[in-house]
Amino acid sequence: MAHNPQLDVLALGELLIDMFAADTGDLVAARRFEKAAGGAPANVAVGVNRLGRRGGFVGCVGDDAFGRFLRLTLEGEGVNTDGLVSTKHAPTTLALVSRAEDGERDFQFYRNPGADTLLSAESISDDLIRSATILHVGSLSLTDEPARSATFDAVARAQSFGLTVSCDPNLREPLWRGDLLRARTEIAGLIRQSNVIKLSQDELRFMTNTDELGTAAAHLWHPNLKLLVVSLGPRGCWYRCASGQDYVAGFNVAAIDTTGAGDSFVAGLLVALLDLGVDLMTPDMEGVKQALRWANAAGALATTHLGAIPALPTSQQVQQLVASR
Repeated sequence: MAHNPQLDVLALGELLIDMFAADTGDLVAARRFEKAAGGAPANVAVGVNRLGRRGGFVGCVGDDAFGRFLRLTLEGEGVNTDGLVSTKHAPTTLALVSRAEDGERDFQFYRNPGADTLLSAESISDDLIRSATILHVGSLSLTDEPARSATFDAVARAQSFGLTVSCDPNLREPLWRGDLLRARTEIAGLIRQSNVIKLSQDELRFMTNTDELGTAAAHLWHPNLKLLVVSLGPRGCWYRCASGQDYVAGFNVAAIDTTGAGDSFVAGLLVALLDLGVDLMTPDMEGVKQALRWANAAGALATTHLGAIPALPTSQQVQQLVASR
């Protein structure tokens, strides 16, 4: 069957409620919270739409008020929710989030079980996967069954249909319940099935036990991997692809909250690769660098507003920041 995509990026994984502490500081001192839609793959799907492409989402929420709020939020952003399932067997997952003075975050999850872990392979149709050009996944769906099996099954089907598989591990150590060896093993399994990977420096160190970027990239590299990107916060990013490796400088902005910055970076990268028609099989260093400048700008802009989804930039905002340098 011909691959005739209607979606540019189909993101699979967790969709949850972020309860943000109203005051900076730790969760112990927090007195008031404000709810917002969260979950890294869902943020990517919204980010793709904000940047002018078509994003879809696959995941599971509770059949409750929070789950209905999340569905309405995605639909309000124009995200395709054909793959969003509701369950009566667990409540919608919650994450309490506090912010330190420097914008860094502290998380506590209510997810034992949470609805996002109950996504099943049977609930994900071949037609939905086939409708996309890129399947994007994270690692939080690997912590529990049946979501773990559903994720690997969807990735295998995506490969068989000719999609590009993108992965952002988005490591959250508390959700692995102390079994970090299993976390490393599961994430490594996902990396081996992916064509495009984005990691933070901390995640790269977690996976490879080294801070030396070239050594770490070589450790994770495999024949089907086309682009490995390490996000470096305000400093930009470093990448390795078929034709070499290099740094791409970041953008100086007045950051107030890093929530969703990595997801905005991923959305910017995937959209730019599509918009620019970058062929990762060929030595097009300039195309890759241009896509990563877009990604850096999208990530930077997301830090200038509170929250994840509210802070995701539009294509025009990214273009303006890229053009300013």
